[in-house]
Amino acid sequence: STEFDLKELSKYKGGKDVQGKLYIGLKGKVYDVSSKPDLYGPQAKYHPLTGRDASSALGKMLLEDQKILSQSGHSHLNQEELEILDQWVDRFSNYPVVGTLKTSSKL
Repeated sequence: STEFDLKELSKYKGGKDVQGKLYIGLKGKVYDVSSKPDLYGPQAKYHPLTGRDASSALGKMLLEDQKILSQSGHSHLNQEELEILDQWVDRFSNYPVVGTLKTSSKL
């Protein structure tokens, strides 16, 4: 299984250099959401989540907040936010897992 760091993951936002692939990191896994460009492609509602660890943004349901979008990991989420995140993980089970997200030692 491929291990992605945040820099590597950031390439997967649908560009030609990655053959249009759209990847989202969620709770330590990397999902390929390329099959749903209507949801995740450029100009789509969830495109800001692509190419990053979206755990924090989805747990907090703050898809437009650049500060939240730039946070990686989910250890800082409260119990309610973790439950929301788990619901998202269930929804993402329909997408192929292409690797794992390398956790940074930086806090």
